Amino acid sequence: MPFVVAFFVGLLLSMPVGAEPLVEGRVRLSSGGPAAAAQMLVFDLTALERGPVAQATTDGDGHFALRLSSLGGLGRPDGFALGQNYPNPFNPSTVIPYQLATAGRVRLEVFNVLGQRVATLVDADRSAGVYMAVWDATDEAGRAVGAGVYIYRLREGGASRSRRMVLVDGPAGTAGVGSFGPAVHAPSEQAERSYGLVVSGAGFVPYVDAAFSVGAGLGSVELVVEPVATQVRGKALTLALTADGSACPSEPETTLGEDKGLTCGILGDVNNDGLVDVNDALLVMVFHFDPSITAPNEGTMGLGDVTADGQVNLDDVLVLMTYLTNASDASLPAGIGQATSSCTVTAGDARAELARRGIDYMAKFIDYVRAGNLEVVKLFVTAGWSVDDAMLAAAEGGHLAVMEYLVEQGANLEATDANDMTLLHYAAWGGSLAVVEYLIEQGANVEATADYGWTARIFAEEECHSDVAEYLKSIGG
Repeated sequence: MPFVVAFFVGLLLSMPVGAEPLVEGRVRLSSGGPAAAAQMLVFDLTALERGPVAQATTDGDGHFALRLSSLGGLGRPDGFALGQNYPNPFNPSTVIPYQLATAGRVRLEVFNVLGQRVATLVDADRSAGVYMAVWDATDEAGRAVGAGVYIYRLREGGASRSRRMVLVDGPAGTAGVGSFGPAVHAPSEQAERSYGLVVSGAGFVPYVDAAFSVGAGLGSVELVVEPVATQVRGKALTLALTADGSACPSEPETTLGEDKGLTCGILGDVNNDGLVDVNDALLVMVFHFDPSITAPNEGTMGLGDVTADGQVNLDDVLVLMTYLTNASDASLPAGIGQATSSCTVTAGDARAELARRGIDYMAKFIDYVRAGNLEVVKLFVTAGWSVDDAMLAAAEGGHLAVMEYLVEQGANLEATDANDMTLLHYAAWGGSLAVVEYLIEQGANVEATADYGWTARIFAEEECHSDVAEYLKSIGG
């Protein structure tokens, strides 16, 4: 059963006399409530790499309005052009579109309001055409910059263009009805024209319409979207998933990629409909702006990583569009459209996989850490759990591989609990000599005491772990 139901399959353009042509309507949840702050993004399917050519955000009642004049993006001017970034305001990243009429050396830079250069996004030779650059709100050294107004400037030869953009704290604040991207010329004819529409937002599965029709007509549009669990942003990793395994704490070291002949799905088919088509390309494009989205139909956004570089981004969009144009193109990576046993896992994918396994995302993380189930721990971390929460449990459970993974993800080796028990205390208590030796190698203090005066050696002795106690004693514990 599809996740999204549209009451109007072909979206019609409402064009009241004397007013600017609008596509108007409402987005609501299947439960009946409004889908507030939903992002409406419209794409030109003949040039998907340009990014959205029109956009709006629903208000508190789920209402939206898209104006016709915003369709067309940069409008393909004859000369040198710099488009307004989108989204704007933004957090954490934004796209800057630009166009070159001739080939030449191009430099695109970001400055603060004091005129100091913050980042150089492009400094290369480019042929004539339309391009996009992404700024992730970091400086030349990769450090996050503060919220505020920034100026971006494009230079080619003697030509220069500048625009302003606004970085905000937290989720980007975007106005509701009446707030749009930059206005450009409307199509010169009112003949029907198809675009791609994606509606996304926190708490519901994205709606995708690859035949969003813009033409004469009347009426309001109502879209119904299916709610999902609130998503969180997280990292991506590459795993070989299986479809069965309970992966419960009683089965330590169960992996998701054992030789069971099961697959992630079809490479490129993110919405799990058995096809690689423009709907998948649209979802990958939106994921580039909002990595927290969940694929419809229990799909896997990670299958959009057709370039196999561990990321789902604009490179994958371009490859998918090439595939859709000519599936036999010799430049395409191998495997698109074929079943794959390994795929990139995004934050949304990880939470969906945990749910399919019947694992309580909010309550069971520490249980799986204690059980040493590394692959399920990876799913939890990818879905957004703090690695520091897991370190003490991994030490207690004596799972060196889990601890090493958590350290790779940035976990704190000096973590303590409310009683000042360190990782070494927990490892000694749990009785794992390998973990105790690992922590000593990492600089753990063998003489450190918990708030009631016990050292790691005393914990080992109390739990009758004589090998651990003797080792700690031999090194001064």
